[in-house]
Amino acid sequence: FLSHFVLIYIPLNFQIHLLSGWQVVIGVLATIGLYTRILPWLQKRLPKMRRERLVLVASALLVLVVIPTNLYILAWRFLDMRAASNDIATRTAENRYFILESEYKAMQFLASEVESTDVVLASLDLGQYVPALTGGRSFLAHWAQTLDFYGKRDMVAAFFNSAVSDADRERILREFRVTYVIHSPEEMRLGDYDPSTAAFLTPVFTEGDVTVYKVGLEAAASG
Repeated sequence: FLSHFVLIYIPLNFQIHLLSGWQVVIGVLATIGLYTRILPWLQKRLPKMRRERLVLVASALLVLVVIPTNLYILAWRFLDMRAASNDIATRTAENRYFILESEYKAMQFLASEVESTDVVLASLDLGQYVPALTGGRSFLAHWAQTLDFYGKRDMVAAFFNSAVSDADRERILREFRVTYVIHSPEEMRLGDYDPSTAAFLTPVFTEGDVTVYKVGLEAAASG
């Protein structure tokens, strides 16, 4: 319990997840405290009540005490999801609970094409769905599970910026062995680059305003 006061300040990119260990320890200590401190105290004040009944009452009271926090968090999430569903076409950084049908179909296509070693480059909003829905690897996804998250976030923004040269884009694709690129309204918000103009990107799936491109650096070089 005391060591986590130090562990939670270790400057790692998954720092916040160290709180989970603290929460588990607190739960164990609370259970020990219930049986070794609270119940003996109650038995002294309620000597006529059987221990089994006392345990039941004390446990029920403990649950009632912690329920408000759980209800608050649950209601908070439902409000977030409601806001996201009402604003699905223009979702913000806080509302990432849904994707459009065209985006989902693109994910289904990738699921039928990618291997577990394939890397898919997309915006953060779409990239975080890639591992679960396609089985492939995401260039940019969950902040705590993406190595050099902020660096890769900047690379994605640069990739879809028309001011960046194709040579720089090829360098990113080659260095990180990217095999597919998704271009949707999410990526269009990052920049006005048109991937269809690149010799190293071949469109392999289109649904509405969502297009999946396959990376072909070798073919572009020979061309």
